[in-house]
Amino acid sequence: MSVLAHGLALSADARIGVRLTTLAGVLCAGSLLAGLLTMRGGPRGWGARVRAVLDGLLVAGSGAYVVCLLVLGPRIAMPPVIVGAAGATVAVVCGVGMAVCLRASQPKGPVFAVAAGAGLLSAGTFAQVLWRWAALPGSRPAGLVLWLAGVGVLVAAVVRATRGEPGPGPAGHAPLPRLGTGLSMLPVAAALGATLYHLVTVGPLTVRATYAATAVAFALVGRQALTMRDARRYADELAHREAHFRSIVAGASDVTMLLDSRLDVRWLSPSAAWRLGLIERDIVARSFLELPHPEDVAAAEDVLRDILAGPGGSQTRMYARILDAAGEWRDLESMISDQRHVPQVAGLVMHCRDVTDRKHLERELAKMAYADPLTGLGNRRALLRTLHDEAGGRVCTLLTLDLDGFKNVNDVRGHDVGDAVLVEVAHRLRANLRPGDVPTRLGGDEFAVLMWSGPQTAAVVAGRLLKVLNAPYRIEDLTVFLSASIGLAGCRTANDVPQLLRNADMALRAAKRRGKNRVEEYDAEYARSMAARADMAAELRGAGERGELSLVYQPVLHLPDNRLVGVEALLRWRHPRLGVVRPAQFIPVAEESDLVEELGTWTLHQACHQLSAWLRAGHDLWASVNLSTRQLHLPEFPVHLAELLRVHRLPGYRLTLEVAEHRMARDIKGLSERIMAVRGMGVRVALDDFGAGYSSLAQLRSLPVDIVKIDKDLEPLADLVVQLGQRLGLEVIVEGIEQPEQLATMAAAGCQLAQGFLLGRPMPAEQLEALLEETFAHDVGQVDSGREMRQALPHAADPADRST
Repeated sequence: MSVLAHGLALSADARIGVRLTTLAGVLCAGSLLAGLLTMRGGPRGWGARVRAVLDGLLVAGSGAYVVCLLVLGPRIAMPPVIVGAAGATVAVVCGVGMAVCLRASQPKGPVFAVAAGAGLLSAGTFAQVLWRWAALPGSRPAGLVLWLAGVGVLVAAVVRATRGEPGPGPAGHAPLPRLGTGLSMLPVAAALGATLYHLVTVGPLTVRATYAATAVAFALVGRQALTMRDARRYADELAHREAHFRSIVAGASDVTMLLDSRLDVRWLSPSAAWRLGLIERDIVARSFLELPHPEDVAAAEDVLRDILAGPGGSQTRMYARILDAAGEWRDLESMISDQRHVPQVAGLVMHCRDVTDRKHLERELAKMAYADPLTGLGNRRALLRTLHDEAGGRVCTLLTLDLDGFKNVNDVRGHDVGDAVLVEVAHRLRANLRPGDVPTRLGGDEFAVLMWSGPQTAAVVAGRLLKVLNAPYRIEDLTVFLSASIGLAGCRTANDVPQLLRNADMALRAAKRRGKNRVEEYDAEYARSMAARADMAAELRGAGERGELSLVYQPVLHLPDNRLVGVEALLRWRHPRLGVVRPAQFIPVAEESDLVEELGTWTLHQACHQLSAWLRAGHDLWASVNLSTRQLHLPEFPVHLAELLRVHRLPGYRLTLEVAEHRMARDIKGLSERIMAVRGMGVRVALDDFGAGYSSLAQLRSLPVDIVKIDKDLEPLADLVVQLGQRLGLEVIVEGIEQPEQLATMAAAGCQLAQGFLLGRPMPAEQLEALLEETFAHDVGQVDSGREMRQALPHAADPADRST
């Protein structure tokens, strides 16, 4: 249309060319306006486009009115309608372009480019109209330049838009009232000012000026009508949003508060009424610090003051208890949002959630975590927490208690009775401790008491507790008798909490080992001894596989003919770090740590292997091996023994198993059955250390043994024991012969077999093999025969070797 207008302006007749050029310019302006109003980034919706057109008309009409009234009016006559239409078209295009640019969404570059191009094209067309109408000098080249500039700007806008189109952006209108009021009021104000100036300086308005002013007024009325319509729509939308917000807030379970910078409550959500029973008129304008529990006020104030001291926009969590209308303290978890930078809020927003049930559950779980459910006392975790939190720098003593024989109560009376006993123990502890002392149950029948005093005072209290706990326990129609063992350790004996617990346990262990039913204080020397025993037990495990164990053999002589008829296999241990460890040291450790079965199996295998080699070499003798009752009680022991005899091709009667007499006091019936099974293979069984233990004759009659080995302590009764053995059909071996007088006494009593350091000390297998080749030619009944035996059989160089 712009090209057509310029072509018509150059080629047609002057009168016809003006009309045609103006018509083409109007059509060009219309297409440009349509492009401006519908392009991306421009106004959206018909309401926004109508507002943009009205704003453009206001700007254009007011501008044209001011120009005509102040510039053209006094100098030249008003142009004809055709020229006025062309000028009005340019003004409308520029005004609408300005409105569209001001209301454009981001990015605004393409919109500004199109609006500028449309204004330049319209101005160029208007310049051609002026040239054709009035032949103004310079209007023709000016119109051409403006036209070319407009085309260039439009082409650039199209190229930019195709390279990167702007996003959809926000709505095509600006919020009221700022931009709308500025577009409508400023041009009108300029027109009013021009009118007043004209009335004062020139005189009354002309008819055309009145018509123009009336048109501007109508445009303003239309624009204001649209503004009122938008304002009503915005008001309805805001009322709808407010109602929506209020319904959400009122129905929410969380309570919302708004605090100002002085921490006064400015607003309270309706949910506070039915959630906590708080009424808005009673809370608003009061300080929030008047609401929390007295114990929570300081912490809540610290949190709120820290938020106020911050830069703003932060969020913090806070816990506090608030009194509800029923007089109960409710636990509230509050999320505080600092909204002081938001003008509509200008305060702290608190979203409070009632977490009373959750806190109650947490307290119950904490109680379960730190309390024993049976007795109600604290548990081990509670004791550790108390020691870590409160024991630092304070004098304290830890007592550990254990009930002696409690396992039998559970096994015989049942666990219900056992639980009742534990509850009664807890009751007695509470009733007999001082205020501030902390009783706990560590587990099973083990208790602990943490006392805030030194070991001397604690020992007095422990003695009183011992008497209290030893009193009978009456459970329904039953009476249970128990004793207790107590160990105590002062806090100064340990560097940390775990060591204090170990020291108290060590003292309790000492009380158990020393007879039970007693109080023992921690002893560092005893602890070192037990640590050494534990280290020895660890090193003893697997010693046979590492080649650290060996056997030595002590001869057993037939006294009438001074002949070596048997040997006793004795275990020895040589450790690379501990050196030679005596049997009296490591055998008790093995029995306590369940290693005696491993050692017994290794010893039995090695002894059978050596005895089999001696038998194959033609030597006529038997071997005895010490066996623990625990190993004898194993169900698989008879099968294992039979397999051992088969592998080594060893006759059963060549092997003797020695069982200590003092270890047979319990379960005689079961032990007799095991012995009979062993004897069924031809293996003989010897009762060792008879006279050093219980020495029960009834026990001797009830046990199906073959040999009795009497201790040297029974020397005055040797003749009676020998006669008893002969009457019961048992062989008698005297052990521990160390003096010639002992040998003479035992021989006179009729003892046939004997062993001891006088007759031969324990020796390696190689040394014993050399003795087997010798012939004993002297009579053992003579007094000096012992001296000749001592010359033949080497003596023990170290008294420590006397322990077998």
